[in-house]
Amino acid sequence: GESAPVEVTTAVEARFQLGAAPIRPGRVFYGHIERLGPPRRGRLTLRAGEVMFQPLEGEERRWPLDALTALQSSSGTLQIKPRREGVVSFRFPDSSVRLWEEVLRASIRRFYRSAGKGEVLEFQPRIVLR
Repeated sequence: GESAPVEVTTAVEARFQLGAAPIRPGRVFYGHIERLGPPRRGRLTLRAGEVMFQPLEGEERRWPLDALTALQSSSGTLQIKPRREGVVSFRFPDSSVRLWEEVLRASIRRFYRSAGKGEVLEFQPRIVLR
């Protein structure tokens, strides 16, 4: 069976969404792109039922796994979208984006299974359950 790690943590640089900028090449409006704030160094920790960012300066942020509505990676970052909040983008100077994407996906899947809410069908553009 699957066993959940008690806690995993790594150094990160987090950028929080400040707003959105229009995508408008020429006169055509295509939508919006997130405007991210400056990088904030700290630690990202995953433990039972939540993910937490502990900055070197400022207040920590915690998100229950069921508050995450999307999870998406690029070559250099992992982005989460907490419900009723903007996107949060993480860089991993000492670890792998791909590893953390897989760890978070497995934890979210486990969380919903154990809550009896079914299987996760998609992680982007939003998390969808069967």
